[in-house]
Amino acid sequence: MKRFKLGLMAFGVGYGLILAGCANTQGVLERLSTLNTQLSKTKDQAELTQKEAKKSVEAAENVKSNKLQPSTASSVDVIGLRLGMTAQDTKAALQTHDAAIRVSDSYSQLPAMPNSNYLNAISTSSTSGEQVAIEFAPPPHASVIAKLTRTAAYPAGAQLPLTNTMQALTQKYGIPTLESSGAISRQLIWLYDQAGNKLVSAPEDVAKVCTTPLSPTQMVTSRQNPGIDKTIAACGVALRIVITTGVKPTAGGLGGESNDLVAQISATLTNLPEAIRMTQETQTYIETAARPRPNSAMGPEL
Repeated sequence: MKRFKLGLMAFGVGYGLILAGCANTQGVLERLSTLNTQLSKTKDQAELTQKEAKKSVEAAENVKSNKLQPSTASSVDVIGLRLGMTAQDTKAALQTHDAAIRVSDSYSQLPAMPNSNYLNAISTSSTSGEQVAIEFAPPPHASVIAKLTRTAAYPAGAQLPLTNTMQALTQKYGIPTLESSGAISRQLIWLYDQAGNKLVSAPEDVAKVCTTPLSPTQMVTSRQNPGIDKTIAACGVALRIVITTGVKPTAGGLGGESNDLVAQISATLTNLPEAIRMTQETQTYIETAARPRPNSAMGPEL
């Protein structure tokens, strides 16, 4: 009997130790589970922080480099039209923009070259009040866009909010290189260098030269060739947009204050150095064609 009691006591002690061990193990497991949850939250938080930090860095880089589309000249377009686009692609882009648009071709000749007919320009008209004027490079160059202007007029009742228009332009082209405003007008200019990089800023006189309205054809016809100086060398593709707003009506019938609604918007896309280069090559082409050719009856030149 005494031996039975001792065995029972030993069993009780052993069972108690097992229960204590189990309780201790359960506590350890619970602590491990809690620690794992905390580690998981810390990892998630670290990943989130890393993502936010990456976004902040990208945002800072965007501000630093003015990284807004388009960041290069090759991506600048006006209703899908780009400098250097062929006549065929130009007409396709116009039809994509407005299937009902009416397109007219215009042909011209080089001075003193009666047989030099070439596609000089394309103009459009539409019932929406939009007009597009496109000038093409003269011979001996391929027939590609050298300059384009698009003008859209909005009648009363269909005028667009100026704020929305400005936001849309900035979203598409990025922050303007230069911006100026008048009582009822806004001028926005985006300039690119000859490597195609957008200029964050530029002096007003440089912007004025880079956005000169002369086309290669006009330069050839008027015999104007300003040459490439330091100012022109700083130019590349240039986009100039002029916004004209409506005027608030007054009791006397006269107005002068903007109503902040867009009545007309005009966009011109040019590349002055490229226009000058094409002009010089065309002039050389004309001069070469005008030179008297040797008379073959006199025998070959030696």
